Amino acid sequence: MCVLKLSQAAVRAGMKIYGAGDWKAKTSSIALAPNGKALCKEISHTIGHTIAIVHQGEGIALQGAKFGMEIFHGGNFTPVEFVEADNKTLLPDTFLADCKKNDMLGVSWAKRDGAMFFRWNDVDRIDEKDICLTYDRLGPILGRKRALDIVVDVTFRGKSGQKKKDEANTEYTPIKHVFHVKK
Repeated sequence: MCVLKLSQAAVRAGMKIYGAGDWKAKTSSIALAPNGKALCKEISHTIGHTIAIVHQGEGIALQGAKFGMEIFHGGNFTPVEFVEADNKTLLPDTFLADCKKNDMLGVSWAKRDGAMFFRWNDVDRIDEKDICLTYDRLGPILGRKRALDIVVDVTFRGKSGQKKKDEANTEYTPIKHVFHVKK
């Protein structure tokens, strides 16, 4: 998921230079490409207006049908009944606060199957109160009434583990863009 801050002038220039379809593809590519920041800079240069990435992230959907969490210690499965949680809600007004009238946020997002693994070394014992699931609440920024919470980190005793992603060799499925306009 990627939130772009776009001035009205940048949108007009982008659509004039690239055409509506290519402009949409270019802004989506910023969100999904591994070199999104470089692509954002390149497009900004081409259109002569700044496009800013104000938030970018990825994670695992808590509401996903396949969501699960397993904890192992010393190679053995360690059952836990409860873990702490910490979250932040991404609100459009937060990102629009310093925008001019008619400037907008373009929110591009996509989904695919995958998993995240976290590893901590030198852990003597597991206590479930030491584990915290960190997630972003994306419903408001995506214009959804239902919750969409994305796990972005798991911490143990306040420290993030070494993160590894398994992307299951699947392609992204883009989801319809969302726009928020400063009134």
